[in-house]
This record gives sequence, C-alpha cells and structure tokens, in this order.
Amino acid sequence: MSSSTQVRTGAIYVFENGGVAPVAAPGSFETNAIVWTTAAPRARASTHSYLSNAVSTLLPGAEEIGQQSGMPAGRHIAYGAKALGALDSVYAVGQHAVQGNGAEAATASAKVGGGLAGAYAGAKALAPAGALVLGVPGAKAGAAVGAVFGALAGGSAAEALGEKLTGGPTPDKLGPPLTLPNHLKLDPTIVTAEGDRYALVNVEGKYSWFGMHDNPALPSRYIEVVKGAKVAELTRSYLDAAGFPEQAERHNAELAEQHRSALRDQFRRSETQYTNSLGPDGQPWGTPTRVAPNATTEWTHSPQPGQWLHTTRVHSGGDTETRITKSVDPARWQVVSEQVHERAHGVERLVGTTETMSGQGWKLDRSSGQMQPFKLDEEEAAQARMAPAAQNHRALNNEQLQQCHRQEAEQMVQSMHSVYALATGQASRPGSHASIDEAHADPQQREQAIEAGMGTFRRATAELLGAREVMRERGMELPEVSDVPDLSRHRNPTQEQTSIRQAPALTEQQQRHHRMAQTQLGPLLREHGHSHEQIERVSAAAVSHAQQFAHRGPVHSFLLSRDGASVAVLQESAPMSEFSVQAAQHQSPQQHMERAHALAQQQEQGRADSRREQGLAQHEPSQRSMA
Repeated sequence: MSSSTQVRTGAIYVFENGGVAPVAAPGSFETNAIVWTTAAPRARASTHSYLSNAVSTLLPGAEEIGQQSGMPAGRHIAYGAKALGALDSVYAVGQHAVQGNGAEAATASAKVGGGLAGAYAGAKALAPAGALVLGVPGAKAGAAVGAVFGALAGGSAAEALGEKLTGGPTPDKLGPPLTLPNHLKLDPTIVTAEGDRYALVNVEGKYSWFGMHDNPALPSRYIEVVKGAKVAELTRSYLDAAGFPEQAERHNAELAEQHRSALRDQFRRSETQYTNSLGPDGQPWGTPTRVAPNATTEWTHSPQPGQWLHTTRVHSGGDTETRITKSVDPARWQVVSEQVHERAHGVERLVGTTETMSGQGWKLDRSSGQMQPFKLDEEEAAQARMAPAAQNHRALNNEQLQQCHRQEAEQMVQSMHSVYALATGQASRPGSHASIDEAHADPQQREQAIEAGMGTFRRATAELLGAREVMRERGMELPEVSDVPDLSRHRNPTQEQTSIRQAPALTEQQQRHHRMAQTQLGPLLREHGHSHEQIERVSAAAVSHAQQFAHRGPVHSFLLSRDGASVAVLQESAPMSEFSVQAAQHQSPQQHMERAHALAQQQEQGRADSRREQGLAQHEPSQRSMA
C-alpha cells in the first residue's frame, strides 16, 4: 500500500448479538496472532490424484483415440478411459469441495473440461492432415496425436485460467460475501490513498475485512472483501502497523529459549537420575566389584532412610560364603551397624551383629548355637565405626592412583582447616580468615557444619588411606601430605605454660617407650599423612597403653598395621595387644601421659600394698612363736 495509507490499529471490532464492540486488547500479540491466523487468506491447496499427473491429463486423449480407431477394441479403450477419467475427475474436484475450497474445486473442474475439449479439438484438427498424407490410416493416427496434445494443452490452459480467475496464489472466496447491518457505527481500520475504507471485524471467531460503502444504491453498507490478494494486502498492512513482526520475533525467541530451558531441565533431570543411579564407588547401585580373587564388595540402598549398605562377600569354595554388611551414614561417613552372615550347604544364618555407635554386639556361640552379648571398648568401637573407602583403588592405574591421592589429600586437609575454624573461631592457616565468620553463626548451624565437615574428613581419610595402601603394595613412592594444620600453635600461651607446668614427670621406662614409639611409628605414620601433632598423640597413647599392660614386661617393639589404622604392642610376655590410631587422636598427648602417670602410680601403690601384706603375713607367725 501507499505510504499515505492510514492504519488505525485500535479500530477493530467484535460483532455479536446484532451489535459491535471494540476489541479488548487491540495491538497485543494475542490479538494480532488471531488476526494473522484468521484474517490472512489461505494459500491455494494443491490437487492430488490417485493417478500420476501425466496419466490423469492423457485420459481424455486416450478416450478420443479409442473412439477414432474404428476397431472393436477401440470402443473398450474409450469406455475404460472414459470411466477412469470420470472417477479421476470426481476425485480431483471432490477433495476440494469437501474441504470447502471453492476456488480449487472450480480450477480442478476447469482442468477436466479443458482436457476433454482440447482432446476433441486436437483430434479434429490433425485428422484431416493425416488423411492427406496417408489416407484413412493417417487420419486415425493424426486424430490420436491431436487428441493427446490437445488434452495436454487444453487441461494446462484451463487450469492456469481457472487459477487466475479465482485469485491466483491466494484464492478468492467464492459464494456470497458476508454483510453487516447498516445501522452499525464503525470507524475504518484502514483508509487507502484512494479513499477506500475498510473495517476489521471478528465474526464468529474469525476476523474478516469489510468494505465501507456510503452509496445509497447498494443494499448493504458493509460488505466482506472476498478478493484474496486484497485481503492479504490489508492484513499485512494492519499487522505491520501493529508491530506484529517484532512481536512474533520476540515470541519465537521466547519459545526457543523455553525449548532450550526445557532441554536443559530434561538434561539435568537425566543427569540427576543417572547420578542417583550410581553408588559412591561410581558403579550402578548393586554392582559387585572384585577386590580379591575370592571377595567382592557392593553398595546398595538401605531400607533405613539416610543410610547405605556396604556388603563384602567372601567365598570359601563350593556353596560357602561369608557376607559382611555394614550400614553407613553417608553424611558422617561412619558405620552405624554391622551384621555378619554365613552360608553353607544352602543354609544361611546370622553369626554376629554390632551396634557400633553404642559398642553393643552379639556373637554366635557355636558350641551352644546361641547369640551371646559382648561390649566393645572405646578403641574397638572407634575402629568399628570407620567406614570403608568407596573407590576400588586396585582398579586404578598408577597415574589415576596418584591423582586420587592428590585430590583426597587436598579434600582431607581442607576439611580439617574448615572444622578447626568452625570449632575455635580461629583460622588454622596464618593470615587466613576463611570460615571464621561461620564459627559465629547460630550454634545449631555451627554444629551441623562441623558434623558435615567431619563427615567429609572421614570419607577423604578413608579414600586417602586406601590409595596409600595400594601404592605401598605396588612399591610406589608415598607422597607427603602437606599443609596439615598444626593445632598446637593455636593454643593460648598461658594455657600452654600451665599445661607444661602440670605435665607429669615420666619414669625412665616411660621415657624409653616414648622414644621407641617416635622412632618406630613416626616415619610410618607420616607416610599415612599424619601431622607432627597427630604422631605425638599416637606416641603418647603408646606409652599409656604400654603402662596399662606393664605386668607383661618391657615393650620390645611398636608395630603399625598395613592400613595404618592400629598399633600392635609387642611386650616381653604374650599376648600381643593393640590400640586404634583414630581413637588415640581423641585425646591430647598430655592427657595420654597423665593417664600413663596415673596408671604407674596405681600400679606402684598396688605393689606397695602387696609388699605390706606379705610383711604382715611373715610378722604374724613370728609373734605366735614368741608367745
């Protein structure tokens, strides 16, 4: 349209109950979308034939050939072509008539008629020319050729003319146009440069353009525009003025973003589902992992909420199997209970169960067949609560093992610093203020954070010790774990001096045991990632433990287990005893030494009492003899 065309985007109406009313939200995307889908003319529908286009076009020619041949078979050809052509014509026209596409139905009808007329005219035109050359046979041949070419030319020409007369690519509406009552008061939506006025009105859910005529000779003032090209022009002008192209672009961009977001959400859900399907060892839940020629482990969900099950199966040949099931608290990374089952000859029975948090357990007495209770001491309970490593370190190559060691060492050290800062409000690294603010949060939140940090520390420690054990088996150099917080330098100086003043004096034997523990255990504990402070605690615990069993004689050696979890104490008299390395960390070196000092005093007092009783026993007979 010309630039002088006026478009009033607010002047669109709804016709109902014999009157009109302005549209509630003219110019909005929702309204413009309805205008675009209902007011814009449709594209011309193509005609489909159950025969190919060439065969369909040549049927009128085949019919004419059969009639012109003069042979008995020609009549059958003519009848067959006529019947097939009629069926094809009905199908071509009917498919549009059923859908209400009048322009396409008219065009299809024109094509059928043009093909028949062209075939007849071609046969009549070329038959005389053939007769001049070849006589009667030539006439028949000329009629056949003329019928074929005439059918093709006539059908195509009639179809093209029909399309042009019915609106071209945007078909016109056939049939009587809609009209609106003359008494309606409508403002024009579009006024062209020539002064023509058009109103856009929604009639029964479909927007249509109505020409506005003030000619008293016309019976209706508002008459629907039925020309497809004109309707397309008016609709395009209105939508451009209403900003629909920009609205559609934004809407499509929003839809694309929503689609991308939906895909991202779907991907995240898929990732979450996949992650949830994996146990802590990175394998699908319930997947056995071989850890020895006759042993497997697997992680499964526990019926108890918030717990996992770690099951070790040891096969002893045939149908004999021992199954050790540990219930693990993943947040704290501690074993809360343990059950041991044995299976032999198809019969399975419970042979042991332990509540590790309380230390209470029951073990099968094989002689009586009854479960007998027992109680773990503090060190044994602490050892039983240690959760296993999740990863199968023996399945890693050396490079992966070193990477695992590095990551778990960093995780362990970081958790130690975090827990210390939360518990004391002091940074465990000089000049660092990380996590100090967290220590001043709500006490309950602080306790939860400390417990979560301890869970991370326990889990990283289990993985680190597992990796170091495999590295030691392979003869690999054990990396030093650095940046472990030295907690001793954060003590209050006054308290430290008081502790030094109050530290008990060691006996000569205790001093020897302390030097022996530092010499025999220190290097090995350092290989397992323990700090100087932690080694001091284990050495002091070794002195205390040796003092507890002083009746067994002097200590010959302190032995660290391969997994670094326990220390065996070999004394002059059997049996050999053990204590937990982790339990030794629960007390300071001073506390261990105080215990050793107290034990030594108790033992010395016991010996003194024994000597006194022996002296009294010897003195009493002498008195009786003197009497």
